[in-house]
Amino acid sequence: MRRLLLHFAAFALLVVTPAFASVPADSLAGVSISCRDARSGETLELRAQRLDSLGAIVANWADGSARACVGSMQDVATSFATDGTGGAFVVWVDMRTGEADLWIQHCTALGEPSPGWSESGHALVTATGAQQAACVSSDGAGGVIVVWQDYASGATADIRAQRVSGGGQKLWGADGMSICEGPLDQTAPSVAGDGAGGAFIFWQDARNGDADIRAAHVNAEGHLVETDRAVASGPGAQHNPLAVADGEGGVWLAWEVAAGADVDVRALRLGGDPSRRAGFSAEGVLVGGGPGVQFLPVIVPVTETT
Repeated sequence: MRRLLLHFAAFALLVVTPAFASVPADSLAGVSISCRDARSGETLELRAQRLDSLGAIVANWADGSARACVGSMQDVATSFATDGTGGAFVVWVDMRTGEADLWIQHCTALGEPSPGWSESGHALVTATGAQQAACVSSDGAGGVIVVWQDYASGATADIRAQRVSGGGQKLWGADGMSICEGPLDQTAPSVAGDGAGGAFIFWQDARNGDADIRAAHVNAEGHLVETDRAVASGPGAQHNPLAVADGEGGVWLAWEVAAGADVDVRALRLGGDPSRRAGFSAEGVLVGGGPGVQFLPVIVPVTETT
């Protein structure tokens, strides 16, 4: 039976952090990576560290840890996903071209750039206009699916997505594919793999006044199976969706609901359409409510045996 748990479990971790200190000796032979913050001029490094399930640093990752990028980052905005073999993909906002672009790096289980990947990573999208708020999910085949809010079309944000193979090949076009170009802003995207190389994609949508959460489903070939469906549109403004695959072809979704000065957290479960599972309404289940502000939910789906 699949359930939604609101606590931490003991999993191996890969932690990505910025380092403002002076550059230490290389922790991995042949890897010497330094970044510069384009706003302040401060030296800024994007680093990764790998821990096992007991909290110990994995062999070959000790001391200064792996270094993930060369470039000029903005807002230290990073997102990452595992590659299924002990390594990870890291995506960040990068200013090396003079505007906010997205870059991606694939690190092996030893903390080195994967074969075929440079120390500076690969440009994920450098189209005109800013690309921001990237979210990453494994595609289940050694690669990742990345979604982001994109300003290439003008002053309002759209949602786009890209699938990248383990070798760095862009599988859904040079600049990714459009997920939603609706009126006003589409922001705060979240993504969960569908178990077949595609993904369920969610975002916060302002077209109807109070924000709603809308969704799309894209398959492994980059074709939209389901487009632009409202999945959370109850009273109040629905913000900041967070999606996690349920392991059964569907997805758990949590989000924040703002009503006056109060903010609550709600959740629901969706099937592969993505339509709501039986028993779930458009308002979702209240999992964090009461006076004041409840926000930043974390979802941990687990299998319970009975």
